[in-house]
Amino acid sequence: MELQDDTSIGEETIGFFAFSVKFLMRLLPFVFGVAFIGMAYSLIRLIGADGYEAAFYIMSNYEYFGYMVWALMLPLTAYLTFLFYYLFIDHMRATLCLFKLKKK
Repeated sequence: MELQDDTSIGEETIGFFAFSVKFLMRLLPFVFGVAFIGMAYSLIRLIGADGYEAAFYIMSNYEYFGYMVWALMLPLTAYLTFLFYYLFIDHMRATLCLFKLKKK
């Protein structure tokens, strides 16, 4: 990595956006794993329940089902968000290059 003295605020903003998107993509497997562990725990708890306890866990599992669908959609939505942000970053870079060319 090389530091430059003539870096503009626009280039710094682009770098910050790129860093934040990459950070969120690196965080995605952790969130997906936590969701998987939580769903596995709730299903194991439901299997071991009996009587009225099972009815209570079934009602709470409806809520967990929504979380499971969200967790299953998480990789796809994160990938599409990643593509959108990098398209946005490329447009910002192109606009920044146009301003640099106009100054010359």
